[in-house]
Amino acid sequence: MLRDPSRFDLRGELKCGQDVEIDINVVIEGTVTLGNNVQIGAGSVLKNCVIADNTVIRPYSVMENALVGADCTVGPFSRLRPGTELRDNAHVGNFVETKNTCLGSGSKANHLAYLGDAHIGERVNIGAGTITCNYDGANKFRTTIGDDVFVGSDSQLIAL
Repeated sequence: MLRDPSRFDLRGELKCGQDVEIDINVVIEGTVTLGNNVQIGAGSVLKNCVIADNTVIRPYSVMENALVGADCTVGPFSRLRPGTELRDNAHVGNFVETKNTCLGSGSKANHLAYLGDAHIGERVNIGAGTITCNYDGANKFRTTIGDDVFVGSDSQLIAL
């Protein structure tokens, strides 16, 4: 269901499952696939994304070249940059940015974090203010976090 078709901007191809809800001022670019029971919040921008069943994209989230599993929650005000993969039941909250990162099943970054060039295991909690420091001015490095890890608030994880 489009909340208001006159305030929906389709600039590519959209494939939808059943019972999809798209709020106002959503922009779809490239090829976007939405599973069943997906909700897209107002003002969100999706470009070349696949979003699986029962996932909620809260308002003003921006996603590009991202794969989002089933039963996930994104946003509000989240940015998923190219190479992001959220596995089933993952949560990315407000003011979280990801790039070239896999967030494992049941893992969450609830607010105010940057997760770049990272592989994060299952059932991981990323505390507020966490940053993966992946760039030394010349090269980018990968951060790996195993399963069942609790990362406290205001943490800087420096990849080597």
